[in-house]
Amino acid sequence: MRKRTPLLSTALALALAATSPAMADALPCEARYTDGVSLFQAGDYAGAEMALLDAISLSPEPDTEDGGYTPYIYLAATRWEMGDVEGARAALIQSQVYGASGKTRAGQNLIEEYAVSIMSAAPPAGDPTVPKSSPVVSRNVALSEQDAEIIRARVLRRCALSTDVSANKLPWYFHYLLGLEYTEEGDSERALEAFQIGANLKDQPSRSKRLYGMWFMDYLPYYQIALAHEEMGEWQDAKDALYVSLQAGEFEEGKRGWQEFVEMENRLDRQISGPGGS
Repeated sequence: MRKRTPLLSTALALALAATSPAMADALPCEARYTDGVSLFQAGDYAGAEMALLDAISLSPEPDTEDGGYTPYIYLAATRWEMGDVEGARAALIQSQVYGASGKTRAGQNLIEEYAVSIMSAAPPAGDPTVPKSSPVVSRNVALSEQDAEIIRARVLRRCALSTDVSANKLPWYFHYLLGLEYTEEGDSERALEAFQIGANLKDQPSRSKRLYGMWFMDYLPYYQIALAHEEMGEWQDAKDALYVSLQAGEFEEGKRGWQEFVEMENRLDRQISGPGGS
């Protein structure tokens, strides 16, 4: 887990830095949110990001009562100031999904100041969140631990999740998106594990499912599990997962994706019945 050592510039920030991680976790959502806003206003963006992510992990849904609780728009502005374009865009989209930011004066001011710049900016060249190596997709490429952690951190930011959130508290969509990232990089073993965890947390597939913010995509965990097994040459396991995919309603004859399902089924049948099938 990546550690930050913010340079704190106010009395409040200094007091926060002296607080142990265990004590910080025990602070209520309102206190961490107030810390984040204060640190943002003081220009301590690293400290502000940590505090705002803590607040979101404690209470992810904004509200406009009692002065307003709008952590996502502050997180978007904070990340923009830090040069994290992708993270700023993800946080801004989440703030727009809830719609609370535009209902407070502070939120309106931040939207006016940052929204256009964030949404129109291109990701910086040489983004350090992109793994240095991008292997061509092939059977069971093993990413280095460093590259795997970089990908994990990137998905956490996209989902506006703190790096301090316990692994057993991460939502299903995080694991599904993580599995897709690992699949794209060719690490089928890590992808399989991520898809299996996601399916255990949310076992009902869906077409055009809202995963996070304004992201809609097909949520087909069992099909992805089958693909991962196939990439590793585990033909029977892949066939079993494909059967579960069909039974769970991920595919229906005559509807979108049916041809891909049939082609995969035929590939697996040939592998299982042919020499070396297992």
